[in-house]
Amino acid sequence: MTKMTADELLKAINEMENGERIKLLKALSEKHFGRKPSIDEIRKLNYDAMYGDEDETN
Repeated sequence: MTKMTADELLKAINEMENGERIKLLKALSEKHFGRKPSIDEIRKLNYDAMYGDEDETN
């Protein structure tokens, strides 16, 4: 597998179906935070992946 830039990764995430995106975000959360995220956390991660973090625009 080749390395991807952040922009390439975000583009790939945006092209995923919702179910695939949720699986990815859940796996990343478990790996990096050591626990299963709540459904609300998954929804927020999914929203941020699709539309960006609103705080970045301020």
